[in-house]
Amino acid sequence: MSSVTFQSLPEDWDLLKRARTEPEMAENLQFLHKLAGPVLEKTDTDPNQWFHSEAERYFYETARSLFAAQPDFEKRFLYIDGLRWDAIIYLLSEDRRRGGQKNDDSPIARAIFGSEPLNPETFRDTDIQSGYLSPTQVMQINTFLAGVTVDHLFINFDPNLMYQRQVALIYPHTEFKFIWYEFVQIQGFYQAATIRKDAIVTFIDYSR
Repeated sequence: MSSVTFQSLPEDWDLLKRARTEPEMAENLQFLHKLAGPVLEKTDTDPNQWFHSEAERYFYETARSLFAAQPDFEKRFLYIDGLRWDAIIYLLSEDRRRGGQKNDDSPIARAIFGSEPLNPETFRDTDIQSGYLSPTQVMQINTFLAGVTVDHLFINFDPNLMYQRQVALIYPHTEFKFIWYEFVQIQGFYQAATIRKDAIVTFIDYSR
């Protein structure tokens, strides 16, 4: 099992720029969607109890400022639990169907994994994998995703064969509609990010 979190962020946003060069900021960024909830209540106790470092404090305060300025910021996140995105890659990537997923550079693989790590110094020896796509790359992938129809996705759907090839979370009785539902979410997310001219950051948690 694993989960994927997509974040659609302004390329010039300070936290994203710093995450690209500062490992601690990159590690904090994976929790950004959790900060979209209620603000921590102020108390008379030492405020440092909430933070382990000044960088963590800065991250929290900057993120909260952005959420306050853009109330719909929660729409910039997409969370997909489970590994059916592996099936999506399989259905749209010839490399994946040939078993070459480790070197898969197809548009759909980059849509899930990014074109490069968010920060190469982070998440080593962990169950987390991060990815980054620039606004230009997001636009290119959106063009590909926008052209995918239900028939296009379905053409390679063979749950028995996919089960034999160990496509994650696919069994002989798996219904196509669940894969299509997740794909449509990804498709819509990239479309919205393209309209905003955002970058996209992905986090895959293999521990779930």
